[in-house]
Amino acid sequence: MPSETPDEAIPVVLLMGPTASGKTALSFALAERFDVEIVSVDSALVYRGMDIGTAKPDAAVRARIPHHLIDILDPAQAYSAARFAADAGRLIREIRARGRLPLLVGGTMLYFRALTRGLSELPSADPDLRARIEADPNDHEARLELSNALLASGQREAAVDQLLESIRRDRKWNEEAARKQLLTLFDAFGPTDELTLSARRQL
Repeated sequence: MPSETPDEAIPVVLLMGPTASGKTALSFALAERFDVEIVSVDSALVYRGMDIGTAKPDAAVRARIPHHLIDILDPAQAYSAARFAADAGRLIREIRARGRLPLLVGGTMLYFRALTRGLSELPSADPDLRARIEADPNDHEARLELSNALLASGQREAAVDQLLESIRRDRKWNEEAARKQLLTLFDAFGPTDELTLSARRQL
């Protein structure tokens, strides 16, 4: 990511890749050589208690190397790509202000995309759907309708994000409409599509 002003010389390093590709080990090696703070870009690591199969850094490592966006929520709480982008942006500014190097590490590509490219706005033609979701974030039928509207307008990432948010909020619904819709989108996008791969890792 470029600096916000020409005077800012501290870069932001993005270290991304699939699970078990060596990201964590490389980030620790970089931390031994440079004055860094690590910002996790992982949709599982934000949750407390999700320690198995997530390569979550242990307490000793986190005491030695500053980490952010790990163990910040209970599993029942929702976390979205939009919220990640806001949190990561704030942390990058804070780390820069301390004169350190922000090192963003993880495999949730939708989060990287939200941070570096932004997320599409909700369609202006659907104020009623937006109002329903704002009034009740657990209105899954409204999210499904909104996802379809987003997809129809070419906003693939935002469409998938609405379905993922429904799944995060209600695991029972995960087995019904949202999962079926996601699988349909995955088939349409193709098995090697970056958005398909990123979304599958969040299920």
